[in-house]
Amino acid sequence: MTALVRAVRLPFMLLSYKCMTPTQMTATQMTATQMTSTQRRSTDDRSALRATLIAATVDIINRGGVSSATSRAIADEAGANLGAITYYFGSKDSLIATALAEIGRTLLAPAIDVLTNSDSPLEQLQGAIGLLPRILGENPDALRGYVHALAVAVTDPAVRQELAALHLEIIDLLTNQITSHQAAGVVPAWVRPRAMAETIVTLVDGVAVTTAAGLTDSTPTEVGTEFGALLLHAAVTGQNSD
Repeated sequence: MTALVRAVRLPFMLLSYKCMTPTQMTATQMTATQMTSTQRRSTDDRSALRATLIAATVDIINRGGVSSATSRAIADEAGANLGAITYYFGSKDSLIATALAEIGRTLLAPAIDVLTNSDSPLEQLQGAIGLLPRILGENPDALRGYVHALAVAVTDPAVRQELAALHLEIIDLLTNQITSHQAAGVVPAWVRPRAMAETIVTLVDGVAVTTAAGLTDSTPTEVGTEFGALLLHAAVTGQNSD
């Protein structure tokens, strides 16, 4: 019955709209535009506050570790109330997982830049050689936060899932590049692209931990140089054997 009433009323509603004066139509359109603009601003404000909460959590973790990222500290850093954390993320743990993933993205962003450029295979290989010191040297705060993220991932499934996705993205890019290098004759045929890609990512994680903890006398640049020399030696040896 309700559907029938709506169907009967619809032509009359359309007719009423068509019979509006230009002034009435303009006022109606302005009201609709104002509502849309207000809704857009509200959405933008919500997105901005969500981003602010993430940034505040990232800064706190980088400075003092995950244990220092209390709800009160996050809210104060972001200039928000405590309820905002629950409203936008459901829980503080969910916000921290998101922040740790953001730290990982910040740290690993140079890897994606290098691996998605349009250089020749040899130039990409040389870029990959300088990748380790670049990642670990440009952002020491993010390095500490990333090591915290690795530690938390051992026991936190949400953080582990986020970091696993980041690692998979890097490993896929590396695998594709190493495969291209093999086709171009830069990397020897005995190298297994997927295994080598995982080796490089594991090396980055290991050096990140030892560097942040101060457990090694070698700098990331020195480690990266040595690893790059091994790769180049393998490439040259493979070419000479052909």
